Amino acid sequence: QGTVPAGYRRRNEEAFANTVIPGCSVAGPALAAVANSLSELERAILTTSGGKVFEDDVRNNQLGVKGTKPGPDFDQCRDRHGKKMTTRWTTQEVLEAAETYVLCCRRAEQAVRQALQKLCKEISPSIVTLGAVSHCLVVSRAAQLHVEHAARREWCEARRARVDPGGREAGAEAGAAAAGQQERLVLKGLRPYWMDTPPSGAAVVNDVGIRGGAVLTAPNMSGKSTLIRSMAAAAVLARSGLRVPASEAWVP
Repeated sequence: QGTVPAGYRRRNEEAFANTVIPGCSVAGPALAAVANSLSELERAILTTSGGKVFEDDVRNNQLGVKGTKPGPDFDQCRDRHGKKMTTRWTTQEVLEAAETYVLCCRRAEQAVRQALQKLCKEISPSIVTLGAVSHCLVVSRAAQLHVEHAARREWCEARRARVDPGGREAGAEAGAAAAGQQERLVLKGLRPYWMDTPPSGAAVVNDVGIRGGAVLTAPNMSGKSTLIRSMAAAAVLARSGLRVPASEAWVP
C-alpha cells in the first residue's frame, strides 16, 4: 500500500497485527474488513489526490495534504476537538474512507482480543504442560546452537579433575598430570569465547592453571579482565556439561 503512510497503518493496526492467522474463525472476518477498507482508502487517495501527498497527522490520527488548499474538492481537516485546521486539507471521499478504515481497525482489535481470550480458555487446562514443553524446546535449541558454535570454533569437552586427600590430582590426562598435582583448574589454549583466534582474529591464547585463590596483576589494558572473563566462562560452561573455549580443560 504505497499511498497510505506506513506510520498511519502501523499506529492503527499495531494492537492486532501479526497476532492471529487471517483464517481465524473469530477474527478472520474483521481482519478481512480491515484489508478491504484499506484498499478503499488507497483508491480514494489515488482518485482525488491529483498528485498531492496525503501525510500522516499523528496527533489527530488522520490523513491530509499540508499547505494551501490544493483544489476545489478539498476542505479543511478537523482536529480531534472538531476544530478546522488551516494548513491541512482532505476530500470528503478520503475522509469517509479513512473513518471506515479506523472503525474496521477498532473492530478487528476487539475481535482479536476475543479470539485470544477464547484460545486462553481452551489451553488453560494444559498450560503447565505447554510451559514445560516450551521450556524444553528453548533449552534444546540453545544446546543445538552451542554445539554448532563450539564445533565451528573447535572448543573442547572439559574433564573432571579430582584431588585426593594427599593433594595429588586424579583423573587428569598425562599432558596435564604435572600441573594437576598442584592445580585444580587447568585450561590449555584458553581463548575469549567472544573473539576469533589468529589468523582471522586477534584473540590471545593462554594456558592457565589455578588452585584456590590467586592475585592477577598486570598493567592497564593488558588483558586482565579478558582473561578473568574467559576463565569464568570456561568454568561455568564446563560445570554445565557444555564445551569450553580451550584446547584442553580440567575442572574441579
